[in-house]
Amino acid sequence: MVSRSVKIALPVTKFFEFNPENDEWEIYVERLGQHYVANQVTEEKVKVAILLSSVSQTTFKLLKDLSFPDTPQSKSFERLNTLLKKQFSSSRGIWRERRKFYEMTQGVLSVAEWYAKIRSAATLCGCQDDLTRALKDKFVTGLAPGKILEDN
Repeated sequence: MVSRSVKIALPVTKFFEFNPENDEWEIYVERLGQHYVANQVTEEKVKVAILLSSVSQTTFKLLKDLSFPDTPQSKSFERLNTLLKKQFSSSRGIWRERRKFYEMTQGVLSVAEWYAKIRSAATLCGCQDDLTRALKDKFVTGLAPGKILEDN
C-alpha cells in the first residue's frame, strides 16, 4: 500500500489594511506574522502577496518606488518588511524617552490606567534590564496625592 500526502490549500482570511496614519508598523507586522501562523502560511510568495494586498494604496505606491527598478512582488517578505520599517519606524532617542518616562505623572488617570501608561512608556526608554525597579519607582513617584500615598 502506497501512502501519498495530499497538500490542501487552506483559505487565507483577509488581514486588515495597514494605514501609516493610524498604525504602527512594528505592531502591524507582528500581528501579520500571527495571521500567517493562524492560517498556516509558510510559502514566501504567499506571505508577500498577503502583505502587498494588505497595505493601503499609498503604502503600495511607496513600496513600488522603494523597489524600483524591481517590483515589490520580486522582493522577499523580509526585504519588504525592512523597507517599510525604515519608512514607518520612528527613531526615538532613548535618553529623550527616559526623560519623558521619569517626568510622567498620574494626573487624572485611575491607578490601573496609570500603571498601563508607565508600562507602555517603559518599552520605549530601554528599561529592560531593570524594568521592575523602574516601574515601581515611577509608579510611586508619579502617583497623584491622595489616599494611596497617604495610607503608606
